[in-house]
Amino acid sequence: MRPVVRLARRTSAEPSALCESCCLFVDAALPARAGQTPVAPIELLNFLRGKSSDGRLPPWTEWWDDEDVAPLFPDAATRAAVTAEEPRLPFAYYGQSVPVPTGWDDLACGYLLFGPPYNEEAADARSRGWLVEELSGQHLHQLVDPDTTADRLITMADSLAQRDSDRLSQ
Repeated sequence: MRPVVRLARRTSAEPSALCESCCLFVDAALPARAGQTPVAPIELLNFLRGKSSDGRLPPWTEWWDDEDVAPLFPDAATRAAVTAEEPRLPFAYYGQSVPVPTGWDDLACGYLLFGPPYNEEAADARSRGWLVEELSGQHLHQLVDPDTTADRLITMADSLAQRDSDRLSQ
């Protein structure tokens, strides 16, 4: 696994150490430590059920009221670019469970929190002993401040690579 952000932002003169066995989550739900992880919690499934038409959901940005979605984007052009690529996924997709690979939670992991509604996930990551950092913003903060977000991800990936290296040398 190679962090795409790091590869895109590093210059050839900078160190190239990458964490080959690390996980970094950004303002996201976390998989279970073992077993199966539901794609969506029951509360979200109940919410989405009413939005389904012919077994498909509208694009993600149409799930919410415009006054909730608009602040997630830095400008109209960015919003238009993102919404143009949004698929209409089958409702059934969100009802699935995904098997969790054995031992994945033993890797060097990190969590970058932008803010609510993912505070509980960040607390869970912290309880697992992960590196947890916060960059105040909303859910799509990487679109609002891509340079700061990329820099933070690179710093976190460097830290995780060091943790992974230390773990492997023991």
